[in-house]
Amino acid sequence: MKKHLFTSGEVMYEKNLKQLNEGLFKAEYMEYSDVGPDTEYICFGSLNDRKAQIIFSIADEHLENVRMKHSYNILMQSDLLSANWKSYRVTYT
Repeated sequence: MKKHLFTSGEVMYEKNLKQLNEGLFKAEYMEYSDVGPDTEYICFGSLNDRKAQIIFSIADEHLENVRMKHSYNILMQSDLLSANWKSYRVTYT
């Protein structure tokens, strides 16, 4: 898996934040090896100020847009974070 950082612009405009049922998640970076329907993305950061990692997969209705951006080399981590997720799980570290 490759480590993917959020850009300074994403952080400055708070595009690294996602509201979950469990609270507000603040992402620091992601790890993933591919972009596809079976890909699990691992996002490291904090959930309610507690270190956590979120493992998620992208919902089918957003997958085509994510794949297109990836193929043009314009995919940003905030695109993955803000997309609808098919499922996710939280692990506190």
